[in-house]
Amino acid sequence: MVRSVLILAAERFKDIPPLTEVLAETESEESIHKYDVRASHRTTISELTSALDRSR
Repeated sequence: MVRSVLILAAERFKDIPPLTEVLAETESEESIHKYDVRASHRTTISELTSALDRSR
């Protein structure tokens, strides 16, 4: 989920300054387990764009 949001952000916000920070977080509240799952990632548009270029 977090990865998908970051990819969409990089594709959608190509025109904003490259050093703009992006933070994506998600939390899954588990009903059958005694714990919740959290994921987060902080990066910049420049780092996202570079990572996307390398993966293509």
